[in-house]
Amino acid sequence: MKLIIDPKGKKYLMKKGEKEFHTQHGVIKIQKKDGLIETHKGTTYLQVEANFTDKLLQCGRGPQVVLPKDAAAIVAHTNLQPGAKVVDAGAGSGWLSSFISHYIGPEGRVTTYEIRKEFAKIAKDNFKFLELTNIKLKNADITKGIKERKLDLITLDLLTPTKVPNIPAALKKGGYVVAYVPHLEQAEDFVAFAKKQGLYFERTIEVIEREWGLKWDSLKEKMGAIGHTAYLVFCRKI
Repeated sequence: MKLIIDPKGKKYLMKKGEKEFHTQHGVIKIQKKDGLIETHKGTTYLQVEANFTDKLLQCGRGPQVVLPKDAAAIVAHTNLQPGAKVVDAGAGSGWLSSFISHYIGPEGRVTTYEIRKEFAKIAKDNFKFLELTNIKLKNADITKGIKERKLDLITLDLLTPTKVPNIPAALKKGGYVVAYVPHLEQAEDFVAFAKKQGLYFERTIEVIEREWGLKWDSLKEKMGAIGHTAYLVFCRKI
């Protein structure tokens, strides 16, 4: 797939087989060779091959998604490796499952639980769009129990992560469970819950991302670039 970037940096993902792109500055003919291209009116755009993150950011959304900044923190702080076995719940729009699936590669396995059929449909469509083959989607309630075993990682993006049973039994030794919660009180509740389960509480973090606009004659912080998304609670089976 090709990615078209306009003079202000806005990105547009081209579907496979599309030959041209209509913009406010005129029509662009998609080229075989990437690089600078001009509309028929003479405005310069940039054409590049879309990478996985480009495609992920264009995926459909239903409920709130886990953004790359938080997904990357989960991967980094759990020492996730290619070939890992992961359970993710709830799937929502499938962004976190997709990010992890891409990272662990074809030898890895992601099983994602989503209780709501309409969200499961969005996630399924996104997995197909991203051509991911190592994800199993379950339209099921994870609070009824985790069937998988010897997992490297469990991620919980749920209203009630403290209602998920048998987490230690599902994890392998050294495996992690990460709760993604919007409020600090929920983070505290999950820590207490995890300790009662015999898990080791490692850390709670929030990831703040600040974007800067860099130009040759100025340096400006982009407005609205700082924001809280959620707290990440990391617990480990020792």
